[in-house]
Amino acid sequence: MTTQEAANEFQQQVLNTQNSLFSFMRQQEQVQAQLQATTYQIRHKDATTKALNEIPNAPLYKSVGKVYYAAPRDEQIAQMKKDMEKATQEMTILKNTQVYVDKKAKETEQRLTELLKQVQMEQK
Repeated sequence: MTTQEAANEFQQQVLNTQNSLFSFMRQQEQVQAQLQATTYQIRHKDATTKALNEIPNAPLYKSVGKVYYAAPRDEQIAQMKKDMEKATQEMTILKNTQVYVDKKAKETEQRLTELLKQVQMEQK
């Protein structure tokens, strides 16, 4: 293998590692956005449930497209609690995903740092 081929191969490794790092950084942003949306959803449902418990005799309506119909209170509250449980499970999955992506991004960043140090050492 010639020096030029080795340099090209090394350059390709740096580019691949850099692309992987950018990919993990995008995933981190996406997971963070999903976590924020899920947190908002949980808080919104919780606040709605608490507000409904404060006014027990108020009629509840459910929307279907452009139409609203009277819905049983117990059914509505049960659905909100079910949605909150589902969002909580999704939150757990997202947190685990975030830990994994953070770990992989850190490993990739360290690998890129090592490759760049090799370049500096070879240039001296």
